[in-house]
Amino acid sequence: MNKDKETTISEDCASSIAELSGRQALYVLYVLAEKNPTFATAIMEEAKKVLFRPIQIEKVADHVCATLNGIPVEDCWDASGKQRDGYHDITEVAYDMLHEALSGFVAEVEKYHRIGRCDLEIAYIQGFILGLYKFDMHPTTDFYDYIQDDVSSFADELKDNWEKLHLELIDEKKALYAFFEESCPKWKFLVQE
Repeated sequence: MNKDKETTISEDCASSIAELSGRQALYVLYVLAEKNPTFATAIMEEAKKVLFRPIQIEKVADHVCATLNGIPVEDCWDASGKQRDGYHDITEVAYDMLHEALSGFVAEVEKYHRIGRCDLEIAYIQGFILGLYKFDMHPTTDFYDYIQDDVSSFADELKDNWEKLHLELIDEKKALYAFFEESCPKWKFLVQE
């Protein structure tokens, strides 16, 4: 809610809106949009402001790195070895934990692709891979010992998947390679075809 503008809704209404779950709020927006084209336009304009905010590459990188450094190695140890449902190899458990920790970031990349915002998709990938690189260069968790090779492989796979989806974007690919060359100098594989 914008506090700079004078609001025209009552306190009761505002507190009721605040109690809506995400799904409930989304439902209300759909109903309002269907009832009134003016509401639909206003909702779309506000949604664009949220969806199309510029990506802060360093902020994404720091978030990725912090997420990975926040994985306690004890969770990996606890989930591996002999378990009720059989034996779980520690490297496989760590691999799964890595992918689970990064799934939200992957979803963001996919979102920008779905909405056709290649510029935001590229910026997000830059931050994502830079975060993986920072983690690979300076891990602060013992969890890293079990996923060392997986971090760079994940970055390479992310870049390759983007390239496959955007074969026609030659200039953007060159810019992405230049970014990787400057920002991730020890990961030479990122700038190879």
